[in-house]
Amino acid sequence: MQISLAGLIMNGIGAQIRMQKNILFSIMVMAFIGSLLFCPSFLWAETNQERARKTLQTYKEDIDKILLEYRVLPKANSVKQLVDMDQKIRVLMKSMKVLYKENMDEIVKSNGDFFKGVDNIGDDHGDIGLWRRYITWDLIYSGKLLEEAHSRHPNSPYRKYTLFGAIHGDDTHGMPNIKQAKQYLKEFPNGPFVEETHVILAYFYDALHEVLRYHVDGKCVGQDNKCDCFKPYVTKEPNRKQLQNAMSLAITHMEKAVAINPTSEENADRSKFLESMKLGVSEGSHWCWYSDEE
Repeated sequence: MQISLAGLIMNGIGAQIRMQKNILFSIMVMAFIGSLLFCPSFLWAETNQERARKTLQTYKEDIDKILLEYRVLPKANSVKQLVDMDQKIRVLMKSMKVLYKENMDEIVKSNGDFFKGVDNIGDDHGDIGLWRRYITWDLIYSGKLLEEAHSRHPNSPYRKYTLFGAIHGDDTHGMPNIKQAKQYLKEFPNGPFVEETHVILAYFYDALHEVLRYHVDGKCVGQDNKCDCFKPYVTKEPNRKQLQNAMSLAITHMEKAVAINPTSEENADRSKFLESMKLGVSEGSHWCWYSDEE
């Protein structure tokens, strides 16, 4: 078989061209990878922002569905539906909390514009107990649906859920109903809100401990609003004994709360607060923005 000189030359040129193409392709691939590795961080941040907005928009649509469902709910025989809607909101709130925490620095820096384009989330959902906090721009759920369910039928088959709604009612800032909190633990020691109820009581007794520190000769000094708020819980026993009892109960309830789910993120923070209570340096300012009776 004879191979001409011209054929050899053409084959050589073709191989060289293919080699150059391969080299060029390799360079392009390396350049692309380099652009990803050394891309300015603000481009990545923008991508994360868009992803977060889309996720939040999905949550917002789910909340809208719950709102529409609530608005057509019949007044009678609706306890189960209210409990179901409450549970859906609580699941959504947990997911949203993760989303907000992942992006909190950017949210605060942008004064809330980080999620601009997600229509009015939290602004139009007061009917179901949702409102937006304008410092961190996250959502707060008051528990309104459980409170409403309990007021409609306090002794329903769903009492293990609805009774928890009677502790705070529709006010997350006001004084909790301590009588109802104790009743919840008595009736449902393994109920779905046992952990949360122990936390409420722990913070209550910690706050009571702070107020008792301002008592001089049986009178509360310098904390007028809190003094009035906690007045029903101050006894005629020696102040030192009341201080000891309050802190002991605060620690006991917080320990029980943490023990239920010790690996959760919330209880990791509560464990730190528990240590501060044991050291006697906790803040104690949890309740009494308003004063409610039992």
